[in-house]
Amino acid sequence: MACTHGVGRVVTTTDGILSTPAASHLIRTSSGCIGGIILSASHNPGGPEEDFGVKVNGANGGPAPEKLSDAIHLATLNLESYAIAEAATVCLGRPGRHQLGTTAVVSAQVWAHLP
Repeated sequence: MACTHGVGRVVTTTDGILSTPAASHLIRTSSGCIGGIILSASHNPGGPEEDFGVKVNGANGGPAPEKLSDAIHLATLNLESYAIAEAATVCLGRPGRHQLGTTAVVSAQVWAHLP
């Protein structure tokens, strides 16, 4: 979905699993990163009236300001469709860089980013 909507780069870790502090650190240390979307099953409540464990973090690695979160939520209420790019499967099991159209998908070793 990121590819078909014009996102230039997606950064994840090998196997896509990180603790929230590690994800925050990856966001802060990824050059040019403007924020991150974290799918978390930690302490966030689920259900139709809740956020299903989706966290949006800013470039500083911390939670997005409430004003931004509210604007994102409002935008989701007006969605009428979305697009998914037809693309080859990307292997996230090892570090690497993949190109999907104009989107770079970078799978990084998390320990390379931790102090």
